Amino acid sequence: ELLEQHTCEAEEGRVRKDAARQRVAEVLNRRLVGRVLPQSVVQFIQQAWSQVLLLASLKQGEQSVQWQAAVRTMDELIWSVSLQKDTEAGRHLLEQLPGLLKALRDGLTSAAFDPFSTREFFVRLQAMHLQSFEGERLDTLIEVREPFSLSSEVPDAIPSLPSDDPELLKVQQLHIGHWFEFQQEDGSRLRCKLKAIMAPANRYIFVSRTGLKALEKSAGQLAVALKQGALRSLDEGLLFDRALTSVIGTLRQLNRGK
Repeated sequence: ELLEQHTCEAEEGRVRKDAARQRVAEVLNRRLVGRVLPQSVVQFIQQAWSQVLLLASLKQGEQSVQWQAAVRTMDELIWSVSLQKDTEAGRHLLEQLPGLLKALRDGLTSAAFDPFSTREFFVRLQAMHLQSFEGERLDTLIEVREPFSLSSEVPDAIPSLPSDDPELLKVQQLHIGHWFEFQQEDGSRLRCKLKAIMAPANRYIFVSRTGLKALEKSAGQLAVALKQGALRSLDEGLLFDRALTSVIGTLRQLNRGK
């Protein structure tokens, strides 16, 4: 039971981190995709500032002052490198740079980010702002086309099934704590218990008899397994009867040995 609880808590933490990564990627993509920006700024936001946002999301939440300040600082950075020198905002940019640079440094410090790895970026950023007033471009401009992702894992192929699919409806009625048998690709059979259903990804977590994680499946994957006959529910009463019969048989053999 302790192992099962530990497994469940670990999976809840992982799902929470995955949701935060997805949220940060969405925030970045909404601001970057389709924009033409200096390459070093895009790299800084994706590689460094994304970690500041991720930590704020996990520690304080997306309604917190820390999260809102991190998003606002990112918006100000993008705004500062998008200005034209002949606009009113562009003429007042130099007055606002100290505050922007301090906010960037404070954010990186809060995420324990290595300041030496970003020193070159700050030097380039300050030069970039100064050069913009002279009509020159210090950094290469790029158009951000590909969506950014914080997850390094390749997502499983999740079958697309209609909402009224019979097997999918059966999966949605599965009960936590019930035992199942999966037929593996190599022909072996794995018995495991449904321990948790993780929202919002709707992932089904199964544990072995020892309480350790055995499988993780989506609702669509389970529905396909039902269609293929690779998944079946186990009658817990029969399992108990088999276990009891096995114990009694063992005891009888021991008695005969005496």
